[in-house]
Amino acid sequence: MPALVKEGFNALISTTERQSAWPQVAQIFSACSAVSSANDIWNLYYHLSAAYEFMAELDYPEPADFLEPMPAWPVKEAVKPFTDISEQAEPAGTDELTTREAQLLSAIAESTNVYFNYTGQYPCTNLSDASGEGNLDGYGWNCLACNQLAMPIGFGPDSMFYD
Repeated sequence: MPALVKEGFNALISTTERQSAWPQVAQIFSACSAVSSANDIWNLYYHLSAAYEFMAELDYPEPADFLEPMPAWPVKEAVKPFTDISEQAEPAGTDELTTREAQLLSAIAESTNVYFNYTGQYPCTNLSDASGEGNLDGYGWNCLACNQLAMPIGFGPDSMFYD
C-alpha cells in the first residue's frame, strides 16, 4: 500500500501544473469549494498526509475520537480501498487524470475518510484545513514534538509521502 499511496500523492502533486484536472480532483475529494490554484492542491496534500500520520499515531484496538472519530485499528481500515489496485504504474496524464490516477486518488479519498469522515458527518472536504488536527489544538503538540520528543521527522524517498 505505501507504494500506491506515494504514486497517488505524486499524481496529485502533478496536477499543480495541470489545471484542467482540478475539477476532477475537487470532485474525487468532495471539496467544499473549487480547486482554483496550485496552493489548493498543496493544502489538500498536507490535509491528506495528516490523516495517515494521525491514523498511525492513533492505531488503537478500540474506536477512538481523540482527534476525529475513528474505528478500531484505523490503519487496517485505511488500506482496504487499495486492495484491488495493482502496483503496476502507468504514465501520468498530460491534462485530464488518467484512469489509474483517478483510481489512486479515489482510494486515497476513501482511505483518508477513515480519519476525516468515518461517521459521515462532513458533506465535503475543506481545502483550507491543511493541518487536519480535528478537535485538538495542534500548536501544543508541535511545541512538544519539537522540544521534548525524540522522534524522526521528515519525508524522503523511502516514505509513502511526497519527497
